[in-house]
Amino acid sequence: MVEFNEKAYMNDQLFLYYIEEHLVPVLGGHPTLFALDLMGSHKTPAVLDKLHSHNITLSLIPGGCTSLIQLLHISIIKPFKQILRELTDTAILELESVEAFHKWTISDCHILTTSCVGNTFYKFHLEKGDLIHRVF
Repeated sequence: MVEFNEKAYMNDQLFLYYIEEHLVPVLGGHPTLFALDLMGSHKTPAVLDKLHSHNITLSLIPGGCTSLIQLLHISIIKPFKQILRELTDTAILELESVEAFHKWTISDCHILTTSCVGNTFYKFHLEKGDLIHRVF
């Protein structure tokens, strides 16, 4: 399912929907740090209340401060993306090597992506769980 705003930017309503329908279910009530930029829809009272009610701590990163979070990128985001890339490449090669494989559909891509992201999170947690606890 794709949700969008006709003006092509995130608004309060879409962000609240994202939090409730996508973010909260995957977090399972665990305390979470959620780092975002200072976009208006990220810091409305309704959004702040929704995040707080689900034990999600919002960390707003001001413009021009990317260099301050570079360590987060190097220690967490980059290794996560590397695992995701490896698992995705492997899954694609395995699927395309099956004789009955014909052509990718959008549904196939969504299913593959969802599966690979879940597997990546699991593998990343197993391999780097201690790092996540130290960083946060």
